[in-house]
Amino acid sequence: MENLKVPERLKGPWEHALFLTYGADLPFFEHTLWSQLPNRCRNRIVLADGRSYLRACQSYARRAVVRHLNQRYIAVGIFCGQAAHAKAILLTNSERGRLLVGSGNLSLQGYASGGELFTEYEHTADAPSNLGAFIAFREFLEDMVRQGYVHGTAERHLALLLEGSPWLASRAESGPQPVRHNLQTSFVEQLRAAIGTEPVEELWVLAPFYDEEAVALERLLT
Repeated sequence: MENLKVPERLKGPWEHALFLTYGADLPFFEHTLWSQLPNRCRNRIVLADGRSYLRACQSYARRAVVRHLNQRYIAVGIFCGQAAHAKAILLTNSERGRLLVGSGNLSLQGYASGGELFTEYEHTADAPSNLGAFIAFREFLEDMVRQGYVHGTAERHLALLLEGSPWLASRAESGPQPVRHNLQTSFVEQLRAAIGTEPVEELWVLAPFYDEEAVALERLLT
């Protein structure tokens, strides 16, 4: 494990940048993260939990602290019935990509302070070993569009990202799936399938909070 400075990991020859987050601090995005991305990166997308995003927009409107929203980048809410908690950053061009999947929201605290975890994946034609992680994330995005959680302008910009990153359309070789989502199958069921009949001797759970009476943890143990 190493200290990963997320803002600095945005630098590179990217043409597309996608930020997936629960809470979106757009002033932080415009004033701090914007300069980390190259000028050639014209397709910049922020997808945030719908209800959280609407509350934030009310605050931005009162304080007039956001200037470039839906002009130089797009930001939209994900409305899926439940909270949209997925957090990731996808940076791509026609030949390579960088994917960060973790726990931090798009904010100063989430990207530039302690207490958050991110796993970074790199893909190039010469080093395709992490391609499976990118394919799994692409399938997650496609599932959100298919289920109507993301549509309109955001859907068009996601399509532009995929068109400009043709290697994302590749088929991943069979093997471990380092990136997973629960749009179709619960994490408990995925863990059950991955473990099979192997005995579990130790379980580590890292979480900022638990539900009432830790019901989810109890089901996981069962």
